[in-house]
This record gives sequence, structure tokens and C-alpha cells, in this order.
Amino acid sequence: HDMWWNRQTGGWLQNSKAKYEMGSIYSLAGLDLNYVAVVIGPDLYYDAQDHKIKVNRNNYFDKERRVELIIRDEEIGKKTTSALSNQYGQLEELKFNSNQQLYLYGNAFSSGSNLSANTTVKRSIIFENISNYKRTEYSLGSIVGRAENGQYEVKLPSPDHLDKSRAWYQKSIDISNLEPGRYAIYIQTDANVSDYGELNDQLFTDFSKVTANINGKKYSFEVNYNKRYRIELIVK
Repeated sequence: HDMWWNRQTGGWLQNSKAKYEMGSIYSLAGLDLNYVAVVIGPDLYYDAQDHKIKVNRNNYFDKERRVELIIRDEEIGKKTTSALSNQYGQLEELKFNSNQQLYLYGNAFSSGSNLSANTTVKRSIIFENISNYKRTEYSLGSIVGRAENGQYEVKLPSPDHLDKSRAWYQKSIDISNLEPGRYAIYIQTDANVSDYGELNDQLFTDFSKVTANINGKKYSFEVNYNKRYRIELIVK
């Protein structure tokens, strides 16, 4: 039976579709579940002669994925956190409002980031045309996450004991000035540290109805499954 594995980075059990996905030791830490399973890849096998479980290192790497090298004149965003960790986050809602502005609601946070309620957090969303790498940036800001408003407490796989109250954002933006093309989307967060990451789909969202016609251009969204499930904007 095919099942997604560990695509989410926060609020794993709060997602109603969690039963369709397998969590890792990081997303399941400290949780008491009714059942569990272990995924064994082709790098582990049972040797019938020695009656032992052995490791075949030649089968460890994913040989079907090609390596892509992109050389840029400029950085996508600013990153002062460790290169060994990525920005975490989850997009909870994406839609066009009645005024044809794009509404985004979700969270973005990193290890080592102090996002407490009284901290100044600068957050932006970057649309990068994947053909010419032209970038357009809009402010997203931040809101203080409160349980009574439906915002859960975001958690890192390995706690850093720093407040993440302002991990949340909720903003409507006017993207009518974007030129036709396909865009990768990034979230940049600046506080005591800076980090950025791709906007990915972790909730098995159906984006087929997230469309708009603005100034004679059609806007729609797709998930690129070959690019770590990143969400891409198509403007025609």
C-alpha cells in the first residue's frame, strides 16, 4: 500500500489527513499512537546464509533523482542559520479573495529563531520566475499565534527552547503585476536570525479551484512533485 512519508513539519496530528501519511521519529516524538510501522529500504536485507540483517551501502542512495546545478548572480534569500537545517513551515490556506488579492495563512520558523510576541519579525514572500529568475517580493508580516484563534503551537523536531509565537502569518497581497510565467515561491523570515525556504504542500491540498483572472491574465497553482512538493504559481 502506497503512503506519503513525513512531508509535514508542524502540527502533524492536528491535521485531519494525518492518517494518510507516515510520520518519522521526529514528527512522532512524544506521541502515543495506536499503531506503528517501520519502513525498511533496499539498503537493508536479510542474509539467509548468515541469518543476519545486513546493510548494502550501494543501495542507500536514491539513484533515480538527477542532480541539478544552478549558478546564480544573487541569493534567493538571506540565511544566517545553520546550513544543516531548513526553515520549517506549513501553509494552512491559500485562496483568492473577492477583491482578487491572494490570501495566505500559515507558519514559517527555524531552529534558533526567536519569534516571541514582543519581537520584531519581518517576513516576506518571494515569487521567482523559473525561466529568467526574476524575483518579486511582497511583505507577509507576522501575527501572534493564539489557540483561541485556531493557531497551534509549532514545534521543531529538536527543540531549541525559543518562543515561536510569531511563526504565523496571515496576509492578502496584490500580485496583479506579475508577468506571465511559472513561479517558484519562497518564504523569507528575518528576526534574530534569517532563513528562507520553498513554499511546499504538506496537506494534500487541491489547488484546482485556487484560480483568478486578473487584468486579462489567468492565475493558478500546481504542486511540483519532482521539486519536493513545492507549490508553483502559473500566470498565463
